[in-house]
Amino acid sequence: VASVDGKDIVKSSATNVTNALAGRLPGITAVNGNGKPGTGSQITIRGISTFGDNSALIVVDGIVRSFDQIDPNEIESISILKDASATAVYGSRAANGVILVTTKRGRTGKPTISYNGFAGIQNPTAYPKLMTGLEYATTKNVARQNMGLQPAFTEEEMADIRQGTKPEIDWYDLTLNKSAFQTQQNVSVTGGTDMVKYFMAAGYLNQNGLYDNLNYKRYSIRSNVDASINKNFTVSVDLDASRRNSNGSSYSPEAIFSDIMAAYPFDRTYNPDGTIFYTREQHPVEEIKTGYQKNVTDVLQATLTLKHELPFIKGLSVSGRASFGKEGFTSKFYQVPILMNRQDADGNTLEIYPFGGWNGKTALTESYSDYNTTTLNASLNYKASFGEHDVKAIALFEQFDAKSKNFYGFRTNFPANGLDELLYGGQVQKDANGSSFNDGRRSFVARVDYAFKNRYLLEGSFRSDGSVAFPASKKYGFFPAVSAGWKISEEAFFRNNSNLDFFDNLKLRASYGKVGNTAVAPYQ
Repeated sequence: VASVDGKDIVKSSATNVTNALAGRLPGITAVNGNGKPGTGSQITIRGISTFGDNSALIVVDGIVRSFDQIDPNEIESISILKDASATAVYGSRAANGVILVTTKRGRTGKPTISYNGFAGIQNPTAYPKLMTGLEYATTKNVARQNMGLQPAFTEEEMADIRQGTKPEIDWYDLTLNKSAFQTQQNVSVTGGTDMVKYFMAAGYLNQNGLYDNLNYKRYSIRSNVDASINKNFTVSVDLDASRRNSNGSSYSPEAIFSDIMAAYPFDRTYNPDGTIFYTREQHPVEEIKTGYQKNVTDVLQATLTLKHELPFIKGLSVSGRASFGKEGFTSKFYQVPILMNRQDADGNTLEIYPFGGWNGKTALTESYSDYNTTTLNASLNYKASFGEHDVKAIALFEQFDAKSKNFYGFRTNFPANGLDELLYGGQVQKDANGSSFNDGRRSFVARVDYAFKNRYLLEGSFRSDGSVAFPASKKYGFFPAVSAGWKISEEAFFRNNSNLDFFDNLKLRASYGKVGNTAVAPYQ
């Protein structure tokens, strides 16, 4: 197990929690695939372990869910389970390790208000170096010569290029900004009495991209409340809600960046009359402001936890948890062609060439999805000490259900670019479709921990996992684990040896566990 404190995560000023884990924990690899605002890192634990999906299992306050968009200011700690015997209690989804996220909770005392915010800029580390205009022209001529063709640039043009009299475009400079602004703000209040403790927070994130019209915003609120109904019965209510807005042009950042590198250095951006210059293939300056893609994601996670200490047996308690998650996603993707104007030397229009869009046409795609999850579990817990013997045990039942519905509509042949609603689209070349998805799991878990003199440790566990993805005859998998440990530093011969004072803790441990992976296509 490796862990990191929430205070250390906040220090990094990372807007996405997954990015803050990079380089902080042994055995953890965090790779950010792109720099688009709001994106996080793909986290792997001890490398790639399985076919298909290699993502670690994320558990936030006991509920399996994503955590990359949780405000870092709301996190108390993150623990990484890397060992098979430690992750085996998560059974069929633990093959790639488990990340446990614990959010902050209330404490007894007067209300304490905390504010944490920052504003800053992001700069690109480096851009790929491109050929100069002279290098490009020389290479182009050599390539055509090797193919037995006439050179693309005449000797007069080559002379102008060498002397700098032929204008050369820096597409990086014209398309991208030197830096991108970002800010994150969070205010929280915590406090409570012996009866009720609370932690509440509200957060805001605004992150721009390195070109205009690329932006990500996140609004979040959290409320964690713990109430003691009596000395044996406690109730906890957790609410986590957020809205995430992601905006960009109709061209993806990857496409725009690729077109910047592929654009010709001697093209112009616009004709003298202000119309778009005919570049033949790509025009990144226009791509960053043509059309749009607007995505909105609304997330709600509500959890109710009950715990009752059974008075007739000391150390025995029963607890139950019900959690409901809802994620709604809407997307509006508006594609508009770039109307390039090819002109002669006198400025007369020879051709209007529609580049991009949907096959050279204006098109609109709107999509909606709704994802709902329900997690129910109940457990019996026991913890007791008998002289030099310490025992902990848990028996748990859990059921998970998920349902998803998706719908999208598509139309093209719009009479004007400003009419970006489906009802204005043409009656041909249109489409509407949808889909649904169901998922479910049922699990039985048991674990027993035993320690003698706090030196000799033994633990055994098993989990039986069933998934709707598999046929009835193979629906359940069994995932056992066992481990034994010896705290050498607790032995008298070790503690009383002054030559070994530099050891704070030394433990020898052996373990075996079996884990699985259900991240496969269902109903095969």
